[in-house]
Amino acid sequence: MSIIFEPLLSDFRPLTFDMPTRYGTGELYGFDYTALSPEGVRRLSTASHKLIDCPFKPTQPGKPNPKCNKKGGVCSLRELSKDEQGQVKGMGDPVTTCPNRFLEGNVVSKWAGETLLGSA
Repeated sequence: MSIIFEPLLSDFRPLTFDMPTRYGTGELYGFDYTALSPEGVRRLSTASHKLIDCPFKPTQPGKPNPKCNKKGGVCSLRELSKDEQGQVKGMGDPVTTCPNRFLEGNVVSKWAGETLLGSA
């Protein structure tokens, strides 16, 4: 059996990929990830989600701002691209992953009412 596989194994070379674009964090606690400094990313990444305001939850007069309710603080993903200088830039719009971001301003409910139910 080893005679059959030996030539195959000798030709094995690890695959390497040059990936100038990939998906990654789009927003961290509501902040554009590509606009954050390395220190800002570290600070937010190590913070307790229970202490950070969620910019996508509705506020109520006279009550404290609602806090994030999920660990990690990732609100969306985004296609990221690295240029020749090594700078990472976001491409296109973020793709929502957080339920609070998804329900922001009842946009989805309004769209469903208009598009699916024909009501304005």
